Amino acid sequence: MDNPIGTPAEMPRFKGVHAHVYVTAETLVQACELCEIAVRLFPVRMGRMHQQPVGPRPNWSRQLAFKPELFSTVTPWMDECSALPRPLGFATGVAALRAQTLLAPRVSRSRR
Repeated sequence: MDNPIGTPAEMPRFKGVHAHVYVTAETLVQACELCEIAVRLFPVRMGRMHQQPVGPRPNWSRQLAFKPELFSTVTPWMDECSALPRPLGFATGVAALRAQTLLAPRVSRSRR
């Protein structure tokens, strides 16, 4: 079976990563502290706290953004929280759409 996005050399490169750190009322303080520690430990940018679901996201969230070369350093550090890292800045076109579809993790959107 052919690889739908080609060889690694043909894959579109992305310019950054953003991770949605999911939060509830019960985990708000802990999540804020985690994000503030991340900013001190790594060259990441912290977005604002959303204390309501935004778009398709099922929970409150705060975004952390960082360069792709930090992915293997930052994402394991977030292992203890509920986070969804995603690539940013793909070129436009069919190849980019296929890469985003295959690389982006899926999250259950059910609200129980």
